This record gives sequence, C-alpha cells and structure tokens, in this order.
Amino acid sequence: MRMSDQAEKRVFARFRIPVVVDAPELSDFPLVPGDVSANGFKVVVGKQPRVGGAFPCSIQIAQEMFGDCEGAIAWVRKGPAGSPSWEVGISVQTRDEARVRLASLLEELSAQFGRSASSVPDA
Repeated sequence: MRMSDQAEKRVFARFRIPVVVDAPELSDFPLVPGDVSANGFKVVVGKQPRVGGAFPCSIQIAQEMFGDCEGAIAWVRKGPAGSPSWEVGISVQTRDEARVRLASLLEELSAQFGRSASSVPDA
C-alpha cells in the first residue's frame, strides 16, 4: 500500500505509546496524544484553537520530562458530528539535542510496547 504524500514528508516516525502533554493554553487538563513523534503530536481539545498559534508546553514520556518545548498549531479539524471537540495537530519546537533524545526514547518505548510506527495510520 502506498503511503500518503503527508506520510512521505514526515521526518520522524509516529508512535502510539503513553505520553502526557501539559499545554495550559490548549487545555486545563493534561493531554494524552493519539499519536506522537519527535516533531509533534495529535490531541483532542474542547475548544477550537487558531492555526499558527504558539504556546509553551511540556512533554512527559516514561520518567523523562521535556519541559522547554514550544508548540504551534499546525492544523485543526472538527471532531465527530455533535461533539464539542476538535482534533489538533501540534508541531513541537525544542533544542536539537532534546529532539534527538525524544526520538530515541520514542523508539526505545515503541520496542518495549510492541507498537511500531508502521501500525499508526495517517490522520
């Protein structure tokens, strides 16, 4: 099966592993992404954010905290009909060394959880 053009442009693989994101400007509660990569993640929120908006965030994976990140709204989609939710694609900006560690940790945990990047469908 041919990957979509969007998937072919990805630099970092996506994973479905336990991750918690704290982004107070998006949600009063911690967010748990539907999928995550070293470059970003997808979450569901209760109010529509503005594409391009930027905000501070932190990402916790296992026992490691990546606290000096900045998120930017890459895309927004309305949730299911009748639902007051929005799916939001977040692009994450962080130091290069933190991004390398984040990518490495995602790979390690993916191997432990048995959830490879190829098992994650395109959103």
